[in-house]
Amino acid sequence: MKILLIDDEDVMLDLLNGALTQFGHDVQTACNGKEALDLFLKSPNDINLILTDIKMPVMDGTELTDKIREKGYKTPVILMTGHYSQVDNEEKYLGILHKPFGIDKIRKLVDQVDCPDK
Repeated sequence: MKILLIDDEDVMLDLLNGALTQFGHDVQTACNGKEALDLFLKSPNDINLILTDIKMPVMDGTELTDKIREKGYKTPVILMTGHYSQVDNEEKYLGILHKPFGIDKIRKLVDQVDCPDK
């Protein structure tokens, strides 16, 4: 499965990238929502899942999701947050993970994604 992973914290990005790669996934990374949107729009049908932090500079994870949905794409999105925050329209997301979380929680959510590469 091809996953677009977005976080502005390098440590978190590296940790999750390593774990998801070990699980056999192809991971593409970005450090903010704008960079992620640009990467996504280059090949939107190749991305099976978006795993994004909520709070980031330039463009946050919820705005990224809104822009992807506005373009008609239904790619599943998992939000991550280190801050307790109420998320509007939670049904838009496959899941919301509150940091810190165990890698097993991500694996369970990722395993729910139905894609041709499985």
